[in-house]
Amino acid sequence: MGWTRWRPGLTGKLMVPFLLTSVVTLAVLTTVFMRAVRTVIVDGLALRTEMLGTQLAGALGESLAVRDSFRPGQLVQKARAVDAAIAYVIVLDKSGAVLASTDPAQVGQLALQTDFDKAMAQADRVIRRPVPGADRLFEVAVPVEFDTLGRVGVLRIGASTAPAEAAARRTAATVLGIGVTALGAGVLLYLWTARRALRPLGAVVEGLRDLAGAEANLGARLPVTTQDEVGRLAEAFNTFVDKLSALVASVRQTVAHVDAAARRTASAAGRLTAGAQQQAASLEETAASLEEITATVKQNA
Repeated sequence: MGWTRWRPGLTGKLMVPFLLTSVVTLAVLTTVFMRAVRTVIVDGLALRTEMLGTQLAGALGESLAVRDSFRPGQLVQKARAVDAAIAYVIVLDKSGAVLASTDPAQVGQLALQTDFDKAMAQADRVIRRPVPGADRLFEVAVPVEFDTLGRVGVLRIGASTAPAEAAARRTAATVLGIGVTALGAGVLLYLWTARRALRPLGAVVEGLRDLAGAEANLGARLPVTTQDEVGRLAEAFNTFVDKLSALVASVRQTVAHVDAAARRTASAAGRLTAGAQQQAASLEETAASLEEITATVKQNA
């Protein structure tokens, strides 16, 4: 038994471009929304980090001026606890030595190993840069100043964008779920609307099948329930069937007239034939009489 090729109906043909357009639009909107949300969250994280750094640098000025490491150590740990995205906090003195850090092993060491470290240790304004070799990590450097002494050190705060990106992905997943739900509802609404709109077309098809069948049903009419293209199609179908019915009735009437005329012609022809037969019989009798007369005349002669 061979495979039967599937042939979609009009609803299926209209559904394919609808689904493709909807899916592509949903994917594009989700991607754009996710990127926009990530940008907003990351920018907000950077702004919070800079504000935290500015406030913390203001509180560290006096401690760095007298090289007090106890209070900076407390402030560093409190700053770390403020935001889960804070990866580390380092307080450097003017020479680049670590005065306080969230990693106690760094205290007392010089933080000038790389060009990045040197650039951040020499910051004379608030700067923000990505950390080399560290994915999803950036650092904010804020100069620490104290009255007449000017710049007495630098505060370095590292922040991770991983929580922000995770939040962006969760938001995008929520939006995608809402979009998929809306798409499903749209498909159901489309199917309901399409079937309701195409139902009169099915009636037209059935009507044409009745006309094409062995028993042509010329009394079938379609209900006109709308004034759109489908309604006008039903009106046109009904008009066509009305004219066809009138034509068939006219043909039937003409056939009846022709049949009656043929019957009258056949009757007249029958009567004419009977008359001709009678005349032929009379002629035969006349001929027989003439023959007898002729024979009698010959005998008398």
